[in-house]
Amino acid sequence: MKSDLGLLVVKSVIFHEVPHRTRKDAGSGPVLSEVESPITPEIKAYLRDRVSRSLGSSKSFDIQFDLQSSSPVPGLKSYIAKPNPLDFVKISQEMATHLYTIQTGSNPAGLLALVDCEVASAPGVALLKIEKEEGARLQQELFGGKKTFNVLHFRDLILTENTRLFKIASFVRIGEDFDSAASDHQRGYTPHTEVADFFLRKFLGCKLLEDAHVTTKKFYEYAMGFLNANLKDEPVKLVKCINHLVSELSSEQGRIDPRKFAEKYLPLKQRQSFLTHLDEHGISTKSFPLETSLIAPRLRNHLLEFRSGIRVVTPSEGSEQHLKLEKLESGEVRAEIRDFLDNVSGK
Repeated sequence: MKSDLGLLVVKSVIFHEVPHRTRKDAGSGPVLSEVESPITPEIKAYLRDRVSRSLGSSKSFDIQFDLQSSSPVPGLKSYIAKPNPLDFVKISQEMATHLYTIQTGSNPAGLLALVDCEVASAPGVALLKIEKEEGARLQQELFGGKKTFNVLHFRDLILTENTRLFKIASFVRIGEDFDSAASDHQRGYTPHTEVADFFLRKFLGCKLLEDAHVTTKKFYEYAMGFLNANLKDEPVKLVKCINHLVSELSSEQGRIDPRKFAEKYLPLKQRQSFLTHLDEHGISTKSFPLETSLIAPRLRNHLLEFRSGIRVVTPSEGSEQHLKLEKLESGEVRAEIRDFLDNVSGK
């Protein structure tokens, strides 16, 4: 995100409770507020801190609205352009209802908060999906004859440093465009999960605005997946191709061209299917800048996993001098390690 979130100012916030819902059980629906929640400078400071820290972390990715989406979230564009308190409440209710409707049994219960804010006088909003402590009962109160959650009464339950902030997104209007980002704190160390598809596409109605580090990470993961799937019966060739992949990604040339990589290193019969595989998963087959910050640890070593459960970890560079692989007629692989043994330990 390009905006300086250190200059973020929280103006108002509204909370809606989004219960757990399963596919079979339609449930009673979300508990919607009818007016903004009363907040103090302390709560404003807390929300500002959580938004700025989350979207300033390595788990934050730039996003953009998907014009083809049916989600109500892109409707924030018109609200941000011309803020109106009534529209703020209405669109937040639509978002909470939409979130509840698309949830499955794997999505935990929680609160959805829509924060009206600005960054260096530029108007914007932030969306927070927050954990509700198990067993906590949140009661609404009447303010001006309308129901809402009084944050002052349940702040110790959900607004603390120990509160889990599941997911967050912000949209700041810059001229005629938007500076937008999302962060997913449930994202694990697994492929293709910069931001969960459920939150990004189905709820936010957005897509990643890919930077070089995201494109590089996706190319690496889908290339590895293709090589392992298509060269598993040729283990020696598989390891060589992966060594070439790592070498290309670790080079100082600053760019990588998937077509040239395929032509240079892949067997002829695999080249077109490799490019088709990338294209089907939204990975550019044209030259793009290299930025390996998200995959740097995985480029340093290879993990060879054998059917028996034996695993061999080797450095990406230089291991071919000490590890020799040979495919036997039985289909098995003979792995020969020639080196000095320094240590043996239990694990």
